[in-house]
Amino acid sequence: MSLGTLLTLFIITNWQFFQVEGNVGQEYIFYSNATHISYVSVDGGESTAILSAQSATLGYDEQNYRLWYYDTVGVTLHNANLDGSDLRTLSVLSNFGPFTVDAVNQSIYYLNNDDNSVKSIDYNGNLFPEIAALQSGSDFKDLQIDAYNRSLFLTTDRMNSRNLIRYSLPEDAELTIDDNITGIGTHLAVDTSNKIVYWIHFTDDTDYKIYKTTYDGQTSQIGPEQTGSLTTVDIGEGNGFFYILDSGTSEVRKYNKTTDTVDSTISLSPGAARMIVVADKDSCAVNNTCPANSTCTNIPGTIVCSCNTGFTGNQTFCQDINECTESPCGFNSNCTNIIGSFLCECQTGFEGNVTNCTDINECQTDPCDVNAACTNTNGSYSCNCNAGYEGNGTSCT
Repeated sequence: MSLGTLLTLFIITNWQFFQVEGNVGQEYIFYSNATHISYVSVDGGESTAILSAQSATLGYDEQNYRLWYYDTVGVTLHNANLDGSDLRTLSVLSNFGPFTVDAVNQSIYYLNNDDNSVKSIDYNGNLFPEIAALQSGSDFKDLQIDAYNRSLFLTTDRMNSRNLIRYSLPEDAELTIDDNITGIGTHLAVDTSNKIVYWIHFTDDTDYKIYKTTYDGQTSQIGPEQTGSLTTVDIGEGNGFFYILDSGTSEVRKYNKTTDTVDSTISLSPGAARMIVVADKDSCAVNNTCPANSTCTNIPGTIVCSCNTGFTGNQTFCQDINECTESPCGFNSNCTNIIGSFLCECQTGFEGNVTNCTDINECQTDPCDVNAACTNTNGSYSCNCNAGYEGNGTSCT
């Protein structure tokens, strides 16, 4: 084995290690509609819009945690942090089509809309030499890359008796890994850890099936045939699950990879057209800048610091709230402020649950002399010697 080969293996191995160790945070579904790019947790919930874009196609650099998207109106390729900050723009040719991000080599592979051939550029927009085996005449529909195994995966129709293709970049070799299904292969997502391709296959204009194919060509169908169109479905994959977008309902079905069954349904903003699943780094674990007495929460691309209960402040400091200024305790009780909270105690001569302190009738315990009369008062009592006796009430002679 040559020194160059050993060096290449070393670099790829270290990139693979970084990928596994870096993607330990929350996963999100990023999706586009006619006006914005938004995200939602893979567990569902409220969506958050971060960027203005019209029906953008999406990609992800999992090494630098940056979202890539192509704006068809402006004919521009953009990338930004997952919170939408540090937006950068790259001019591309008007024939720029579906694309995939090679984070390892900082390059973009895309389909030429004029002839469906595969092109590639670096992060600065410079064209790489063409891949002869992936030029015009193949009618490719979508592509994704396994940057760590250095393979491109492409869907196509059966014009050349093939549906799903694996192209080895180091070997410059093309391998058909599925060619047994009549119809058109469209969207696909690659599980690089388990070496499985999840893909959508249309049997006609309104019906499609979901398939999974291993890198060595073992294909199986997932669930029954579905209803949709080429422009109303999309697919993505994440840790333990893969996802099918239905643009008609703006819902995502979350499939368990182990059982190949629907685990849950996630609602998106109206008109969701394209999606991608991303794993953000756990910034709270690796770069928690929150102040004392606060809680760190991950959101895409950054963190949010929230003061703990009993404290007030902002992202840089949290100070104790003196709850006693709001008189939280009941009548006949004393409030004591403590760090992050407060205590209520019944005053001397009263008893209860601190929100309802009532007077103690001390006379019931006979605190006075036998020759004295006890009088209960609010919070206290008094002792007075009977007629014919003198003293302080607790001692009468």
